[in-house]
Amino acid sequence: MRSGTSPIPQFIAKLDKNKYIPATAAQLPQSEDPEAKTFLLSFKYYRDDLCEIVNLNKNGGRRGLLNMRIIGKCYDKSSLKENNIDTDFVANNGAYKTLYNGLAPDIEVLEHKIQSTARLFYFITDKFFYVRAITNTHFELDKHR
Repeated sequence: MRSGTSPIPQFIAKLDKNKYIPATAAQLPQSEDPEAKTFLLSFKYYRDDLCEIVNLNKNGGRRGLLNMRIIGKCYDKSSLKENNIDTDFVANNGAYKTLYNGLAPDIEVLEHKIQSTARLFYFITDKFFYVRAITNTHFELDKHR
């Protein structure tokens, strides 16, 4: 093999001299496992007008905060389910339309039951867990907003 004909010039000297391709030539540098990266919690799309955090009953505030801590250790939908965080889909109709106002059409809002009637509404994109609203009461389904 002539030294000017190889498409990988950095290995020519080793090929000519030692007659082998080093093991490092066939290995890609390993980066972190993308599934191991936990969610980044964001309130960028939080709906302050729907916020009922101050009205959470009994231990609802504490429970909601503990749920947020658990969510911050998760990395995808299946890990949320494994940690007892609900991933129930919320349809874009009726009173729930307010949760979708201002969001891209492909966003799916999900719901987690904090306790009793308290709910955490959220959506996930890439590694971001966006909290959309925290409510203490059910949405009135027979009402159109």
